[in-house]
Amino acid sequence: MGHPRSWIGAPGVRLLAALVGVGCVVAGGSLLVRPLSALVVFAVTISVALVGSGVLLVSRGPRQPWRWVGAALLLASGALAVTSVSAVVRALPVVLVVILVANAGRLVYSATRAGSLGRRAILAVSVIANLLFAGVSWAWPDATVIVIAVAFSLLVLLAGCALILGAIRGRLRRRVDDSGRSRHPALRAVATSLALLLASAAAFGTVQLLAGTAKVDDFYAWDGEIPAVPGTVLRTAPYTGDVPAGAEALRVLYVTTYSDGTPALASAVVGYPTGDTGRPRTVLAWQHGTTGVARSCAPSADADALTEYAIPGILRAIERGWAVVATDYPGQGTDGRYPYLIGQGEGRAALDGIRALQRIDDAHASNQAWLWGHSQGGHASLWAGQIADDYAPDVDVLGVAALSAARDPLALAERIAGAKASALGEIITLNRPDFCSYREPWPAGAGSADSWSA
Repeated sequence: MGHPRSWIGAPGVRLLAALVGVGCVVAGGSLLVRPLSALVVFAVTISVALVGSGVLLVSRGPRQPWRWVGAALLLASGALAVTSVSAVVRALPVVLVVILVANAGRLVYSATRAGSLGRRAILAVSVIANLLFAGVSWAWPDATVIVIAVAFSLLVLLAGCALILGAIRGRLRRRVDDSGRSRHPALRAVATSLALLLASAAAFGTVQLLAGTAKVDDFYAWDGEIPAVPGTVLRTAPYTGDVPAGAEALRVLYVTTYSDGTPALASAVVGYPTGDTGRPRTVLAWQHGTTGVARSCAPSADADALTEYAIPGILRAIERGWAVVATDYPGQGTDGRYPYLIGQGEGRAALDGIRALQRIDDAHASNQAWLWGHSQGGHASLWAGQIADDYAPDVDVLGVAALSAARDPLALAERIAGAKASALGEIITLNRPDFCSYREPWPAGAGSADSWSA
């Protein structure tokens, strides 16, 4: 049995192959820095491949019934894939997991039939690598689709290089031995070991990420009817994270309203000095910047919600005898719609958080409050100050401090959408629903923070 070879002989065919190769190189290089676009192209490629397979199935051999059934399924799948690209992208991690697990099963079967102990060991390592990659893909689907996008882009680029090289040499050739196995078992063992090492590193990183992700517990759930009075405290619980010296802290579940006036649930973390000062405490209401869009992104679910890193100036506020309330906004921690950069929704949550703090007896909070926020929280603070007289006349807003506020969300969105695309930017904006993969860092020094935005 000879070596399979694919030839490019005629000058016209060689020129066409070279042109196609150049196109693949350009396309692959472009998609490499645009992973989301690569996913769309990949989904379309899958649909074309399905349709093409269906056509080939009925064009070869006798027209047996199973061929017509198979072709119909392939054609229907291809049509469905091209009309629902997002569904294909969402299915990619699941499909990859199935492929990896099935391949692991195939390798297990091969290991039982392998003759030498060395080959069995290599196959065993391959099985472990496949299962580790399957576990990572299942636990971290967004990272998986990005990896698939990058791998697809590289494959297109390398295919283009191969076509160009084959056109220059006059042929494309791939050599394997008669058994179809590699002629270099040592290289195969090294490659398998590297795959296992990479899979282990990815699995370890995933475990670390899952361990570091804040958990939303039953505190944030509410099955009863939501009272109609904004600021009503539904539940409190001790806050177990870091607390400033000389202060007590609680998590609070309270009532607020959406921008359309319908009742909503919100959570917050509050901190106040221990002991009674004999007079009501001034309130510092902190509105946090962008942390993500998932329930687990609520700052009150983290251990550092009352640190200087999370709320700049909190230590001085506690020293002055002030009470501090930091809302999560609805939809973070609690279930429901998240009013991200929706001024009325954010502002009402901030004002109702102050009201809720006033209803906690041990806090001794007054109705006088400072509004303080950064980025998205600056946007929320500005809106809270603007609507306070009408929405919460019982709250006396002493002043508003909005650092680097996202004061014009439309202009911000247009700037982001019109910015030069980058792989990093696209990966950052593809957040998994239950991960908070992006938390805004606090700028080093308030004086240099005017360039920060939500």
